[in-house]
Amino acid sequence: MPRRFMMAPTALAALLAVVASAARAEQGTADPRLTAAHWIARCADADRVLMDATAVAAANRRLVEADPSVRDLAALPAMLSRDDVAARVAARSTLPAGPLFLDDGAEAGDEDRRRWRTAAAADGIPAAVEPRFALVVRRAALRRFPTRERVHAKRGDADIDAFQESALFPGTPVAAVHASADGGWTFVIAATYAAWIETGSLAFGGRDAVLDYARRASRVVTGSRATTAFTPTLPALSELVLDMGTVLPEIRNWPAAEGVNGQSAAAAHVVELPVRTASGGLELRPALLPLSADTHDGPLPATRAAVLRQAFRFLGERYGWGHDYNARDCSGFVCDVYRSVGICLP
Repeated sequence: MPRRFMMAPTALAALLAVVASAARAEQGTADPRLTAAHWIARCADADRVLMDATAVAAANRRLVEADPSVRDLAALPAMLSRDDVAARVAARSTLPAGPLFLDDGAEAGDEDRRRWRTAAAADGIPAAVEPRFALVVRRAALRRFPTRERVHAKRGDADIDAFQESALFPGTPVAAVHASADGGWTFVIAATYAAWIETGSLAFGGRDAVLDYARRASRVVTGSRATTAFTPTLPALSELVLDMGTVLPEIRNWPAAEGVNGQSAAAAHVVELPVRTASGGLELRPALLPLSADTHDGPLPATRAAVLRQAFRFLGERYGWGHDYNARDCSGFVCDVYRSVGICLP
């Protein structure tokens, strides 16, 4: 998450509490300001499309050219040097300044710091690295170091995990360029972030297959989240949580008489999702996304009204630093809202 936009959860909660308290005092009823409609009504020409699909695509291309933190994976070289990969890992896997505390309140010592650095295995990067392409198969954390250990800047702080960076959602393409010492974590380059992700959250396939999947993606999740249909025969795709802005390829010509995973497709969109095989390989399987789920064929129109409606879909969700707690922080919130209208932000 871009830290310059960070608002502490206590400050955010206090702000919302003041707004809600003022409204109750004034009206004794629910605050209309806590609805999208209240703000849409105050926008001039709220439903005017500000950027059509061509303009959005051009803006996204300009972002790749202007911001080094945003990458076009299709332009990634076939081979990367040791220095290149080492620099990427070192840029992310740095220890925050000052004391650090573990979940039990104990202060992290030199042995803890050595353990985290050793896990990153920077000395094991070969002279030349061929990126391995993969698709994310489930919502997964991006971490500063290859560990699930929660680390905090203040003793007793259970909310802000200094090792939590962001998260990636199902169907996200990545390029894997390094592995942790135990192989349980992979350092990946995604379109807007580079960090450690658990290897079990990735399905590895050919470069062309992974990038083609991303190019074909069209069905956009527009609710705060959507869930695939329950599928007892395929647990990996059963009730899979898809966050706002997730984009999946839709199989539009699925035969009406043919079921999907033993269920009728008559009341659902048939989407294609990545599945990790026992050996870590990529399989693409159909899954059902109910018609009742809040999704859209392509991004929503880029209007003021659409952005406001999308923002208010998260009303009441708890704060989650770096997409922790299956939630999002302030910059993650902004990025997810704009992804649903097709606009990429760093």
